[in-house]
Amino acid sequence: MDGNAEEAVQDALNLLQLFAGVAVGVLVSLVIAMLAWAALRVVSRKSENFAWLARRVKIPFFALFLVAGAWVGLNYTVQVLPTDAATWIPPLQHTLLIITIVMVSWMCYASAYVIEDIAKQRKEATGSRRLATQAQMLRRFVQLIVVILGAVAVILTFPSARIAMGSILASAGVISLVAGIAAQDSLSNTFAGLQITFTDAIRVGDVVVVDDQFGTIEEITLTYVVLAAWDDRRFIVPSTHFTQNKFENWTRANTKLAGTVELKLDWRAPVPLIRREVERLLEETDLWDRRSSSVQVTDATDGWMLVRVALTARNSGDLWDLRCYMREHLIDWVVQNAPYALTRTRVQKEDVVEVNLDRSEREIVELANELRDIEREGEKSAVRPDPEEPPAQTKQEARMRAAKNRASKVRRKRLRDRKVTTKVLAEPESTRVLSPAELLAIQQGTSAEVPANDDARGADDSAVTSTVGDRLYSGSEEAEARSKKLEGPSEEMQRKRVETQTLRALRLGDISEETAINKLGGDEPARQLVEAEMKRIQDEEQE
Repeated sequence: MDGNAEEAVQDALNLLQLFAGVAVGVLVSLVIAMLAWAALRVVSRKSENFAWLARRVKIPFFALFLVAGAWVGLNYTVQVLPTDAATWIPPLQHTLLIITIVMVSWMCYASAYVIEDIAKQRKEATGSRRLATQAQMLRRFVQLIVVILGAVAVILTFPSARIAMGSILASAGVISLVAGIAAQDSLSNTFAGLQITFTDAIRVGDVVVVDDQFGTIEEITLTYVVLAAWDDRRFIVPSTHFTQNKFENWTRANTKLAGTVELKLDWRAPVPLIRREVERLLEETDLWDRRSSSVQVTDATDGWMLVRVALTARNSGDLWDLRCYMREHLIDWVVQNAPYALTRTRVQKEDVVEVNLDRSEREIVELANELRDIEREGEKSAVRPDPEEPPAQTKQEARMRAAKNRASKVRRKRLRDRKVTTKVLAEPESTRVLSPAELLAIQQGTSAEVPANDDARGADDSAVTSTVGDRLYSGSEEAEARSKKLEGPSEEMQRKRVETQTLRALRLGDISEETAINKLGGDEPARQLVEAEMKRIQDEEQE
């Protein structure tokens, strides 16, 4: 009985000592954590990057120190305890070790967000969406690596798993080959996503055309790209599509675009007047960026000609509205001011004399022979008996031949009396050039005068410029938001992009210093930038 009491007292003391060691470890680690956090706060006041880090890792930082202190205190206490201590201590040690690994993984996972936070801050300052896109991809890649390493570290804490892991590593070649074949599509999409990000082929916010689908790059992940269409649809495009197929990037260099409006008009269309009307319409709209415009006849065939109006705009949204505006007003102007310029199908009428003769081919041949005989011999009766025809044997046959001869005489008389009459058109005393309106009236079968302004559509149907309803990318809050998505990179961002490409080429030795300065504008800031880059290159070579 006394032995059991002493054993119970000893177990209680061991347990108390164990909890005391854990508590001391937690307190010590908490003090260390507070000191380290205070130092981090001091540093974060001088460096904004450390401030972002402090905001992201505050909770996992203290959690890690608490769990790590408990684990260290438990291990230290176990070493001073008797070897026959409670059997539940090793599982507790293993559990605290796993929690410590999880806390480390959590803190590293949270720290990866700092990469994207810094990039977003620089994007707001410089408008560089390229950096934000690359930071987003890098953050996801780092977090994926952290999760994989954390899971492997937890598995390796089990002795049986270590043996299995050794066998797996021994056959790593075969497994990697099988896994590579099984996950070929996933791996190819992953590497394609990394290639897209770091080659700067596309960025978040770029306006692209993929398989005839027009939209804005909304998100870039490791395996796919989200394309936002103008009608709020979303297209999920695999990353490999951008590395294996061609696509259009309308904002790769800048957002300025040119477009055309084509009209099929009659050959009589007044092109100089159309050109003047285009100039007037462009001056009255804010959609034109005043870079260039032209009106040209690009084709003329099949009774019509193709008039092409070339226009420029600040971005794709303004270009769409400008083309619709120009097409609407030009059609209205042609209908009201030059209706003769509308395309039409021309038909020429001819007088046709119809001769209806109920004759068989045999009778026609006989008449032709009789006329020939009349002209040749001048006899009144051109009917001659056929020498090969035998004489009539009966009275009935003789009567039939006589009737035939009388009918022939009647036909000959009718042919002689027939006269061919011709209609002579009276010639005008002088030649007069008709106006387009008179030509149009003649074609319509009337001689009425056509007014110069044939308002066929009525006064109430004239094209009126409106800021509501006639524009897709301006005129309302929703339209302005839609247009903002199509603005693409800002001028500052484009300048940064050219700057990065030029300095990279300079570092690789592809271009000279003078060429780099000219590409960056040729001014004094460009020269200073190139000189600073050359100095950094020289310092790196010396190191």
